[in-house]
Amino acid sequence: MKQISICILTVALWGASCWAQSSQPAKPASKPRNAPAARTNPLPSTPAPNITQLNSTLSALEQSTRQATLDLARLRIDKWKTDGGNRGQIEANVQSLMSNMANALPGMITAVRGNPTSLTAALKLYRDLNVLYDVLAPLTDSAGGFGSKDDYQALSADTQLLEANRRSIADYMESLAAFQEAELARLRGHGQTGSTATTTRAGSETTGKKSGPVIVIGANGVPKRIVDAEDDTPRKPVHKKTPSPVQPAAQSTIK
Repeated sequence: MKQISICILTVALWGASCWAQSSQPAKPASKPRNAPAARTNPLPSTPAPNITQLNSTLSALEQSTRQATLDLARLRIDKWKTDGGNRGQIEANVQSLMSNMANALPGMITAVRGNPTSLTAALKLYRDLNVLYDVLAPLTDSAGGFGSKDDYQALSADTQLLEANRRSIADYMESLAAFQEAELARLRGHGQTGSTATTTRAGSETTGKKSGPVIVIGANGVPKRIVDAEDDTPRKPVHKKTPSPVQPAAQSTIK
């Protein structure tokens, strides 16, 4: 009877212990910590070129060159107080300016307006404006020295407008070049980030591989074979069958 009581008590204590363990809430599995993302320093943003301002400059340039062409056609160079050789050179410069403004310049303006992000088209226009200014500015000085007051005032206003438009084109070219350089640097930065991530991922994949040969030791402490580093599962040794000793043939005895 005493033994039965002890058994019952033992079973009760074991059941209570099991119930206490099962009633405790299961601990959540610890989540693996993700590696912190690499911080990248953002490149300073460069404002995009003002295309609206560019179109306004191109329209002003078209209007000013049309007026300059009219003013050049009205010049009375034959009445300027200078010699015949100088007068002939002045007349040739006037014809060159009028031909450029009427034939070459409009096509360059159209090219820039149609492709405002083309630095090549803007540079071509800027160079032509430099040529026009280099001829028109000395012509204006000649009008002030040899021509009438009206001729000088008209050409002086045309020269000032051409200089203002030339500076506006130069400012636009500078902003366009800075914007394109910033975009190129940003694209190069994205490319380097992608290549770095690929290299890191490839390195993490090869981390788990063994480095160097692996020597397998036998039970008696004697090296048995060498396993290649890239082979995770060593090959099973090939056991050669040893030939059984040949039994000598039984000699028959003749009685």
